[in-house]
Amino acid sequence: MDFLSSTTKSDLERMLFDETEQPKALPLSLLAEITNGFSDKQIIGQGGFAVVYQGMLNCGKVAVKRLCNTLMHEEFQREVVCLMMVKHKNVVRFLEYCADTQGSMERYNGKFVMADVQQRLLCFEYLPKGSLDKYITGTSRKLKWRNCYQIIKGICQGLHYLHEKNIVHLDLKPGNILLDDNFVPKIADFGLSRWFDEAQSRVFTVNNIGGTLGYLAPEFLNREITYQFDLYSLGVIIIEILTGKKGYHAVDTVVESWSNKLEQSQSDIELKQVRVCTEIGIECADFNPANRPSTKSIIDRLDYTENVSGYVETGAITSQLEENALNELHQDRPKAPRETSSAGNLELLEEWKVFHVNKESEGFEPKQLEHFTNLRELGIYNLERIHTKEEAAQAKLIEKKYLRRLTLDWDSSQSSVEPGAEAAVLESLQPHEDLQVLCIRGHGGPSCPTWLGDEFAVEALQSLSLYGVSWEVFPYLEKAWDLHELRLEHIPKPKEFIIEKSFCMLIKLELIGLESFEEWGFPAEQVSSLDGDLLPTDAHMFPVLQVLIIRDCCKLLGFPFSNHIFSPDWFPKLQELEIEDCPKFLSVIPMSWIESLRHVKMKHVKLLGVFEYSKSSNGSRLKIIGEGDLHSLDQVLVFDKKTCLTELQLERCPPLELKHILMLTSLKTLLVEDSDSLVGPLGGGQSDVEWQLPVEYIKISELNGNSGKELTELLPHLPKLSKLVICFCNSIKKLVVGVDVQQTTSEASEMGGGEITAAA
Repeated sequence: MDFLSSTTKSDLERMLFDETEQPKALPLSLLAEITNGFSDKQIIGQGGFAVVYQGMLNCGKVAVKRLCNTLMHEEFQREVVCLMMVKHKNVVRFLEYCADTQGSMERYNGKFVMADVQQRLLCFEYLPKGSLDKYITGTSRKLKWRNCYQIIKGICQGLHYLHEKNIVHLDLKPGNILLDDNFVPKIADFGLSRWFDEAQSRVFTVNNIGGTLGYLAPEFLNREITYQFDLYSLGVIIIEILTGKKGYHAVDTVVESWSNKLEQSQSDIELKQVRVCTEIGIECADFNPANRPSTKSIIDRLDYTENVSGYVETGAITSQLEENALNELHQDRPKAPRETSSAGNLELLEEWKVFHVNKESEGFEPKQLEHFTNLRELGIYNLERIHTKEEAAQAKLIEKKYLRRLTLDWDSSQSSVEPGAEAAVLESLQPHEDLQVLCIRGHGGPSCPTWLGDEFAVEALQSLSLYGVSWEVFPYLEKAWDLHELRLEHIPKPKEFIIEKSFCMLIKLELIGLESFEEWGFPAEQVSSLDGDLLPTDAHMFPVLQVLIIRDCCKLLGFPFSNHIFSPDWFPKLQELEIEDCPKFLSVIPMSWIESLRHVKMKHVKLLGVFEYSKSSNGSRLKIIGEGDLHSLDQVLVFDKKTCLTELQLERCPPLELKHILMLTSLKTLLVEDSDSLVGPLGGGQSDVEWQLPVEYIKISELNGNSGKELTELLPHLPKLSKLVICFCNSIKKLVVGVDVQQTTSEASEMGGGEITAAA
């Protein structure tokens, strides 16, 4: 304690500027001094569990994180342990800590007692640019590509370092990535982190997992923690840096959006980096943890884009360029000898997991791929330059037994090959049966290859992505029993999507931009049961599906259910549902099923402009914006049980009926805008039943048909109502509030001369 009491600002400055100093304990008095007594004016950030203050030294600044008193000692100790173990350019530098306990007289049961007040604080380097989220969302997206790339790579390097130290962060998000003056990213906030002891299994099972929805890996539902948990968060962050939004985005769409922003002189190289970063983001955000790449492979791929600007393509490449690339890639090894044969040097690249065939003029001939026998990942681009099946067969993909990921890409805008010839080329590019991830883009042939259809030959396939192909029908995947992820995008011709029995293992399904898709199909043996009665409740078509995304399918009428009535038995494990820009899509969804999901978003579908449901630590929220002929909420939503909704927002919607209101037993906030009425008549068969709602806040605006009578009838049933806001409701002339509605305040604006009165 003598050392602590004698520690001064100068000592703290020395620790700040001497990076060899190890974190030490500091007295509470010094931290109070440099934050001006923890003044509100010094606050630079705050969250649910801590407030961060700027600490002023004589020469420099620090950040002081003051943790809330509800934090358990074990949690504080766990965070300090993790921080003491790390020192890296992409991890925020930890300087000091303080754990102080003081006695304080407090009143308890009418008596004064001595209580221990615990103060727990952490001191870090001060990073003036703040957190990443301020630079990548909304109108604040002003980062140049070189900054974006530096941030992405820095986060990857910092996360790789943490995993090398056996630390899982568990709360990786833009708000926990801080930036220094040069936009160098630093991972911060280790409050939820876990450290794997060397002797421990690499899997934690915990009762509760914190974190932030949207960045949490889907396996949090199983309460299991592995390194893959952080990789999912990393993928979401990378996509958000690239696009400003979370969620899936097509690689080509992201690249195209960046092509308009980049300087012409550097655009080719930078667009290649954009493509690779997008691919990494998508792979990391895979719902199957086994499909996410390691941090080491990610960094290797990023290094490759920096050091080798010449992506491999169909054509020829000089041995000098090849040698230069190899020497850059293996700076810590003896330089590769000059050889007359390109293939000799190509063999040195077999350790690289990604191999692109992609250069504007000269590149590799397909036959040179024959020498890559141990490749794990391969992307072949500009396949429109291959005109014959014999030339394609020279790549000998079927012999690459270690190949797990394969991308086959045609630039359809540049292709002059007959569709039949392109079909033959793809047929000759058959991969080994152990391939797990396949992506085919831009293929101009009329149908899928036989090895992906009638003679299905990739039985280990777990992920299939088809983009912009010209096939007449979707491939028949009845033998794809290990398929976990299926993405069909911008395929204009097929009208029917067959729901195969093999989809029993499907985790993620995305159907995007399918112009002609209008109906769901079924295997022949199941058609009879669908023509008659509904399938039995155990007939799950998608028993483990967790994510369903349908976008831009302009002819699709709805889910594969009779009369558009939703059957939750088809999606018992679903967690995320997104349906957007499907103007004919109609479905009636039970509230009980919605509340079993984590997130629902429907936009621009029949009768609905927006239908969005989400969960958070503060409760659940439902927002509905009606469109067209929506005359009753029963047309889109079935209130089949008492709900756990805490917030309901209605816009351009019909009024709530009594049968709906009686189900909102957890509702605290009700917002209604641009509608005819808040509620309908409260009479009827259930009107004599005594009922109350826990609503605390109501805001209504721009109501056109409600005279105030129905609202007056509703208020006595809201004993906890503390705030009522009425705006731009010209038809409400008078509102009577009974005295038994305690502590109710009313605010009115622009009510057309109406009044709110309280009656005894």
